[in-house]
Amino acid sequence: MSPQMRSLLKWTGRSLLVLLALVFSWWSVYHVLASRRMSAQLDALRAAGFAFELRALAPELPPSDQNAAGLYFAAFALAVEPSADERRAVEKAKSEGFGSRPVGDKGFVRAWLDRNAESFDFAARARARTRCVFERDWSLGYSIPLPELAKLRELGRGLALLAEARAEEGRFDQARDAVQSLFSVSEALREDLLFISQLVRYAIARTAFRTVQACVRPEASEPELRAWLAVLPPAGWLQGSLGKAMRAELAFGVELLPDRFGEVLFEGQTGGGRLPVLSGPGIALIAMRPVILSDGARWLALLQRYCDAADRPYLEVGAGMRAETDALESGSSQFWQPVTRTLMFHVPLDRPVAAEAWCAVTRAGLDCELARRATGAYPARVEALDPLSGKPLVYVPEKKLLYSVGEGEADNGGVDDPKAQENDFVWALKQ
Repeated sequence: MSPQMRSLLKWTGRSLLVLLALVFSWWSVYHVLASRRMSAQLDALRAAGFAFELRALAPELPPSDQNAAGLYFAAFALAVEPSADERRAVEKAKSEGFGSRPVGDKGFVRAWLDRNAESFDFAARARARTRCVFERDWSLGYSIPLPELAKLRELGRGLALLAEARAEEGRFDQARDAVQSLFSVSEALREDLLFISQLVRYAIARTAFRTVQACVRPEASEPELRAWLAVLPPAGWLQGSLGKAMRAELAFGVELLPDRFGEVLFEGQTGGGRLPVLSGPGIALIAMRPVILSDGARWLALLQRYCDAADRPYLEVGAGMRAETDALESGSSQFWQPVTRTLMFHVPLDRPVAAEAWCAVTRAGLDCELARRATGAYPARVEALDPLSGKPLVYVPEKKLLYSVGEGEADNGGVDDPKAQENDFVWALKQ
């Protein structure tokens, strides 16, 4: 080897060592600063009284004779799938409503409902239990299995069909009984900590309100209309539900960061456990640790603000929190925001408020029908407020429409099309 080549190799080696030393120094300084940022954020959360373990937030299991969960599991076990002949008719009725189906399809749906009578009976019996808590292994974190969520959703859809079928047959007491069971299915998730569970709860409640409207007939008497009003949940029935779920998400985040974040970032490569340190992803996690700590502190701070916002009136905080989330999502690259970009989701602060809006629309719609029964005409105006806008519900009697602006918070003229991107929440006046 020539002297010039040896000199070049020595210079290259020294340069690489200097570069590695500079990178390591930068990494060390960044790690110290990021660790301090994370520690400061954890101290702020601790001072604010946030729990760092899901077990600290989890509800205690009630005695079995008070817990409706067992009865719901019995309802799931007794549920009968539609036969090959019934499947299309049942699915169409679930998505489009029982009343929209032709006579032949209704026959298939009624046959399926009759074969699920035992399952629906257990759902009705669950209403007598004072609480419902599904047992969970909180140590599994984001991997907690949630088989009951889809089953509750399907049970609710079945109860909605049962109510509509009984109303069409003129058996309105049975229709209301099915709707009461449907609201109870929604409330089965009341004590559940998980964010997704609360979203399912709101979705089932929305199905229940739609079902009430489908069951009320133009000829309904005053006592019958008042009976339907009595089925609706009381004011404030969703108070605190989203805040509780956000506190659980924050506890998830504290348990996850920084050491278990790789289980989410490299999901599918962990083999159900932690990443090996000497694997490629393991080495990448070590290199990214300062970034994970820094961005993790940012993520926890955002969750803290969401927790605070969830406990305040939606009209005060909804727009601001959406703008902050949008700004974060359009910010730095995936490398500099691995936690935020991986765990980020739009916290739908409007979901519980939207469910309250459905309740307000349904209650006001029934009040309008009562006024028509009493005076022969619909009222000139409706004073009930829309929780999503803070203004009175939109009331257009000449078009037979009463509605909330819906989750898009834009007046779409009373559009309530399941295929549309933005819908209003509509009560169609019966006459």
